[in-house]
Amino acid sequence: MKTTSFIKATISLVVAVIMQSCTTHFYYQVYDVQSEGLDSSDDMVLYSNKDCKIIYDFWSEAGDMSFFFMNNTDKDIYIDLSRSFIIRNGIAYDYFSDAEYTSSATSVAGASASLAKSYTQFGYELPMWTPTVVARGAQFTATGAVAKSVTTKEPKFICVPSNSAKRVVSFNVSDYVYLDCGNKKLNNPKRASKRIEYTKEKSPLVFSNRIVYYVGDSEDGVSIDNSFWVSGFTNHSHKDFFIKEHKVDCLNKSFNSIIKIDKYKSAKKFYNKYQAPGNAPMLY
Repeated sequence: MKTTSFIKATISLVVAVIMQSCTTHFYYQVYDVQSEGLDSSDDMVLYSNKDCKIIYDFWSEAGDMSFFFMNNTDKDIYIDLSRSFIIRNGIAYDYFSDAEYTSSATSVAGASASLAKSYTQFGYELPMWTPTVVARGAQFTATGAVAKSVTTKEPKFICVPSNSAKRVVSFNVSDYVYLDCGNKKLNNPKRASKRIEYTKEKSPLVFSNRIVYYVGDSEDGVSIDNSFWVSGFTNHSHKDFFIKEHKVDCLNKSFNSIIKIDKYKSAKKFYNKYQAPGNAPMLY
Protein backbone atom coordinates (compact mmCIF):
# COMPACT_ATOMS: atom_id res chain seq x y z
CA MET A 1 0.00 0.00 0.00
CA LYS A 2 2.83 2.36 0.86
CA THR A 3 4.47 1.59 -2.49
CA THR A 4 1.24 2.31 -4.35
CA SER A 5 0.77 5.61 -2.52
CA PHE A 6 4.34 6.61 -3.30
CA ILE A 7 3.88 5.81 -7.01
CA LYS A 8 0.63 7.80 -7.13
CA ALA A 9 2.28 10.78 -5.42
CA THR A 10 5.23 10.62 -7.82
CA ILE A 11 2.93 10.46 -10.85
CA SER A 12 0.90 13.42 -9.54
CA LEU A 13 4.08 15.46 -9.06
CA VAL A 14 5.33 14.64 -12.56
CA VAL A 15 1.95 15.53 -14.09
CA ALA A 16 1.91 18.84 -12.17
CA VAL A 17 5.40 19.72 -13.42
CA ILE A 18 4.45 18.84 -16.99
CA MET A 19 1.22 20.83 -16.79
CA GLN A 20 3.07 23.85 -15.43
CA SER A 21 5.74 23.65 -18.12
CA CYS A 22 3.02 23.44 -20.75
CA THR A 23 1.03 26.38 -19.39
CA THR A 24 3.91 28.76 -18.58
CA HIS A 25 4.94 30.88 -21.54
CA PHE A 26 7.70 33.44 -21.73
CA TYR A 27 7.35 36.66 -23.68
CA TYR A 28 9.58 39.65 -24.38
CA GLN A 29 8.45 43.26 -24.43
CA VAL A 30 10.77 45.26 -26.69
CA TYR A 31 10.86 49.06 -26.30
CA ASP A 32 11.96 51.65 -28.85
CA VAL A 33 13.96 54.59 -27.49
CA GLN A 34 13.93 58.00 -29.17
CA SER A 35 16.33 60.81 -28.33
CA GLU A 36 16.73 64.56 -28.81
CA GLY A 37 19.82 65.90 -30.56
CA LEU A 38 21.64 62.54 -30.65
CA ASP A 39 22.68 60.38 -33.59
CA SER A 40 21.31 56.85 -33.32
CA SER A 41 21.76 53.58 -35.16
CA ASP A 42 21.51 49.89 -34.32
CA ASP A 43 25.16 50.02 -33.19
CA MET A 44 25.14 53.06 -30.89
CA VAL A 45 23.38 56.17 -29.67
CA LEU A 46 25.89 59.02 -29.90
CA TYR A 47 26.20 62.49 -28.39
CA SER A 48 29.19 64.67 -29.29
CA ASN A 49 30.57 68.18 -28.71
CA LYS A 50 34.02 69.76 -29.04
CA ASP A 51 35.24 68.12 -25.80
CA CYS A 52 33.83 64.63 -25.82
CA LYS A 53 31.68 61.87 -27.25
CA ILE A 54 29.17 59.91 -25.18
CA ILE A 55 28.08 56.50 -26.49
CA TYR A 56 25.05 54.54 -25.26
CA ASP A 57 23.90 51.00 -25.95
CA PHE A 58 20.60 50.37 -24.14
CA TRP A 59 20.15 46.77 -25.29
CA SER A 60 19.77 44.53 -22.22
CA GLU A 61 17.00 43.31 -19.97
CA ALA A 62 15.56 46.38 -18.16
CA GLY A 63 17.83 48.60 -20.29
CA ASP A 64 21.38 49.70 -19.53
CA MET A 65 22.16 53.41 -19.20
CA SER A 66 25.89 52.85 -18.76
CA PHE A 67 27.91 54.85 -21.29
CA PHE A 68 31.36 55.37 -22.74
CA PHE A 69 32.77 58.85 -22.18
CA MET A 70 35.43 59.68 -24.80
CA ASN A 71 37.76 62.59 -24.03
CA ASN A 72 38.69 64.36 -27.28
CA THR A 73 40.87 67.01 -25.64
CA ASP A 74 44.55 67.16 -24.69
CA LYS A 75 43.61 67.69 -21.04
CA ASP A 76 42.10 65.39 -18.43
CA ILE A 77 38.33 65.66 -18.03
CA TYR A 78 36.71 65.25 -14.60
CA ILE A 79 33.09 64.05 -14.43
CA ASP A 80 31.47 65.49 -11.30
CA LEU A 81 29.21 62.69 -10.02
CA SER A 82 27.82 64.90 -7.23
CA ARG A 83 26.24 67.13 -9.90
CA SER A 84 25.25 64.34 -12.30
CA PHE A 85 21.87 62.61 -12.26
CA ILE A 86 19.52 60.21 -13.96
CA ILE A 87 16.12 61.88 -14.26
CA ARG A 88 13.20 59.55 -14.85
CA ASN A 89 9.66 60.88 -15.29
CA GLY A 90 10.69 64.04 -13.49
CA ILE A 91 12.36 62.34 -10.52
CA ALA A 92 16.13 62.74 -10.15
CA TYR A 93 18.44 59.97 -8.89
CA ASP A 94 21.99 60.66 -7.70
CA TYR A 95 25.10 59.16 -9.22
CA PHE A 96 27.00 60.06 -6.07
CA SER A 97 25.94 58.98 -2.57
CA ASP A 98 29.27 59.35 -0.69
CA ALA A 99 28.99 55.70 0.31
CA GLU A 100 31.66 53.24 1.39
CA TYR A 101 31.65 49.61 0.24
CA THR A 102 33.35 46.79 2.11
CA SER A 103 34.19 43.49 0.46
CA SER A 104 36.34 40.51 1.38
CA ALA A 105 39.46 39.81 -0.65
CA THR A 106 42.27 37.27 -0.56
CA SER A 107 45.88 37.37 -1.58
CA VAL A 108 48.38 34.62 -2.29
CA ALA A 109 52.15 35.23 -2.37
CA GLY A 110 51.54 38.96 -2.57
CA ALA A 111 49.20 38.76 -5.58
CA SER A 112 46.27 41.19 -5.36
CA ALA A 113 42.74 39.81 -5.35
CA SER A 114 40.10 40.85 -7.85
CA LEU A 115 38.38 44.15 -7.11
CA ALA A 116 34.70 44.30 -6.26
CA LYS A 117 32.52 46.61 -8.33
CA SER A 118 29.61 48.41 -6.74
CA TYR A 119 26.87 50.22 -8.53
CA THR A 120 23.23 51.17 -8.16
CA GLN A 121 20.27 49.54 -9.86
CA PHE A 122 16.60 50.30 -9.60
CA GLY A 123 13.77 47.91 -8.91
CA TYR A 124 10.23 48.98 -9.66
CA GLU A 125 7.71 49.10 -6.85
CA LEU A 126 4.42 50.86 -7.48
CA PRO A 127 4.06 53.77 -7.39
CA MET A 128 7.68 54.93 -6.89
CA TRP A 129 11.14 53.99 -8.15
CA THR A 130 13.23 52.77 -5.23
CA PRO A 131 17.04 52.43 -5.28
CA THR A 132 18.82 49.23 -4.36
CA VAL A 133 22.59 49.06 -4.00
CA VAL A 134 24.11 45.91 -5.48
CA ALA A 135 27.75 44.95 -4.92
CA ARG A 136 29.38 42.58 -7.36
CA GLY A 137 32.84 41.07 -7.26
CA ALA A 138 34.70 37.82 -7.89
CA GLN A 139 36.62 36.27 -4.99
CA PHE A 140 39.86 34.35 -5.51
CA THR A 141 40.53 31.46 -3.14
CA ALA A 142 43.50 29.14 -2.84
CA THR A 143 45.35 27.06 -0.27
CA GLY A 144 47.27 29.32 2.06
CA ALA A 145 45.35 32.42 0.96
CA VAL A 146 45.10 35.28 3.45
CA ALA A 147 41.65 36.91 3.68
CA LYS A 148 41.22 40.58 4.50
CA SER A 149 38.54 43.23 4.35
CA VAL A 150 38.79 45.96 1.71
CA THR A 151 36.86 49.22 2.06
CA THR A 152 36.39 51.35 -1.03
CA LYS A 153 35.03 54.90 -0.84
CA GLU A 154 32.82 55.97 -3.71
CA PRO A 155 34.65 58.58 -5.84
CA LYS A 156 33.12 62.02 -6.29
CA PHE A 157 34.91 62.56 -9.60
CA ILE A 158 35.74 60.24 -12.48
CA CYS A 159 38.90 61.28 -14.31
CA VAL A 160 38.97 60.52 -18.03
CA PRO A 161 42.56 61.01 -19.27
CA SER A 162 43.25 63.05 -22.38
CA ASN A 163 42.47 61.35 -25.69
CA SER A 164 41.07 58.24 -24.01
CA ALA A 165 37.74 56.79 -22.90
CA LYS A 166 36.13 55.32 -19.80
CA ARG A 167 32.97 53.31 -19.28
CA VAL A 168 30.72 54.87 -16.65
CA VAL A 169 28.38 52.38 -14.97
CA SER A 170 24.88 53.76 -14.64
CA PHE A 171 21.32 52.65 -13.85
CA ASN A 172 18.75 50.41 -15.47
CA VAL A 173 16.18 52.18 -17.62
CA SER A 174 13.04 50.31 -16.48
CA ASP A 175 11.92 46.83 -15.49
CA TYR A 176 8.23 47.74 -15.81
CA VAL A 177 6.06 45.68 -18.21
CA TYR A 178 2.99 47.24 -19.86
CA LEU A 179 0.18 44.71 -20.37
CA ASP A 180 -3.55 44.97 -20.96
CA CYS A 181 -6.03 42.70 -19.15
CA GLY A 182 -8.48 42.94 -22.04
CA ASN A 183 -6.10 42.25 -24.92
CA LYS A 184 -4.81 38.67 -25.05
CA LYS A 185 -3.27 39.09 -28.51
CA LEU A 186 -1.18 41.99 -27.24
CA ASN A 187 -0.02 40.21 -24.08
CA ASN A 188 0.48 36.67 -25.37
CA PRO A 189 1.25 36.87 -29.10
CA LYS A 190 2.04 33.73 -31.07
CA ARG A 191 4.88 35.68 -32.65
CA ALA A 192 4.78 39.50 -32.51
CA SER A 193 2.03 41.82 -31.32
CA LYS A 194 0.85 45.05 -32.89
CA ARG A 195 3.17 47.94 -32.06
CA ILE A 196 1.94 50.44 -29.46
CA GLU A 197 3.24 53.95 -30.23
CA TYR A 198 3.72 57.08 -28.13
CA THR A 199 4.66 60.68 -28.69
CA LYS A 200 7.11 62.21 -26.22
CA GLU A 201 4.23 64.01 -24.53
CA LYS A 202 2.25 60.76 -24.09
CA SER A 203 5.17 58.43 -23.41
CA PRO A 204 4.94 56.37 -20.19
CA LEU A 205 8.69 56.81 -19.68
CA VAL A 206 10.77 59.93 -20.31
CA PHE A 207 14.32 59.83 -18.97
CA SER A 208 17.58 61.73 -19.27
CA ASN A 209 21.24 61.54 -18.31
CA ARG A 210 22.54 64.83 -16.90
CA ILE A 211 26.33 65.02 -16.70
CA VAL A 212 28.56 67.83 -15.42
CA TYR A 213 32.29 67.78 -16.19
CA TYR A 214 35.38 69.99 -16.02
CA VAL A 215 38.17 70.20 -18.58
CA GLY A 216 41.63 70.35 -17.02
CA ASP A 217 41.93 72.94 -14.24
CA SER A 218 38.91 74.93 -15.41
CA GLU A 219 36.48 75.94 -12.68
CA ASP A 220 33.65 76.33 -15.18
CA GLY A 221 31.62 73.14 -15.38
CA VAL A 222 30.07 71.99 -18.64
CA SER A 223 26.56 70.53 -18.35
CA ILE A 224 25.16 67.92 -20.76
CA ASP A 225 21.55 66.73 -20.75
CA ASN A 226 20.90 63.70 -22.97
CA SER A 227 17.12 63.20 -23.18
CA PHE A 228 15.26 60.01 -24.20
CA TRP A 229 11.76 58.57 -24.19
CA VAL A 230 10.03 55.28 -24.96
CA SER A 231 8.32 55.83 -28.31
CA GLY A 232 6.65 52.43 -28.54
CA PHE A 233 6.83 48.72 -27.79
CA THR A 234 5.90 45.30 -29.15
CA ASN A 235 5.47 41.97 -27.40
CA HIS A 236 7.14 38.86 -28.80
CA SER A 237 6.94 35.15 -28.16
CA HIS A 238 10.08 33.32 -27.08
CA LYS A 239 10.27 31.65 -30.48
CA ASP A 240 10.05 34.97 -32.31
CA PHE A 241 12.54 36.78 -30.06
CA PHE A 242 15.51 34.54 -30.85
CA ILE A 243 17.24 33.36 -34.01
CA LYS A 244 19.08 30.05 -33.87
CA GLU A 245 22.41 29.96 -35.66
CA HIS A 246 25.11 27.32 -36.01
CA LYS A 247 28.50 28.34 -34.67
CA VAL A 248 31.56 26.66 -36.18
CA ASP A 249 34.98 26.80 -34.57
CA CYS A 250 37.40 28.08 -37.24
CA LEU A 251 40.23 25.93 -35.78
CA ASN A 252 38.14 22.79 -35.49
CA LYS A 253 35.66 22.42 -38.31
CA SER A 254 34.03 19.42 -36.64
CA PHE A 255 32.82 21.58 -33.74
CA ASN A 256 29.29 22.82 -34.32
CA SER A 257 26.85 24.24 -31.78
CA ILE A 258 23.56 26.12 -31.88
CA ILE A 259 23.48 29.59 -30.33
CA LYS A 260 20.57 31.95 -29.77
CA ILE A 261 20.85 35.51 -31.02
CA ASP A 262 18.47 38.30 -30.02
CA LYS A 263 16.52 38.96 -33.20
CA TYR A 264 15.61 42.56 -32.36
CA LYS A 265 18.92 43.62 -30.82
CA SER A 266 19.66 47.33 -31.24
CA ALA A 267 21.47 50.03 -29.26
CA LYS A 268 18.28 52.13 -29.34
CA LYS A 269 16.08 49.38 -27.89
CA PHE A 270 15.80 47.43 -24.65
CA TYR A 271 13.52 44.65 -23.42
CA ASN A 272 11.87 42.99 -20.44
CA LYS A 273 11.02 39.33 -20.08
CA TYR A 274 7.71 38.26 -18.56
CA GLN A 275 5.61 35.13 -18.25
CA ALA A 276 1.89 34.48 -18.40
CA PRO A 277 0.41 31.26 -17.02
CA GLY A 278 -1.75 29.62 -19.71
CA ASN A 279 -3.73 32.18 -21.67
CA ALA A 280 -4.49 34.45 -18.72
CA PRO A 281 -3.39 38.03 -19.53
CA MET A 282 -1.72 40.08 -16.81
CA LEU A 283 -1.60 43.75 -16.00
CA TYR A 284 1.45 45.18 -14.26
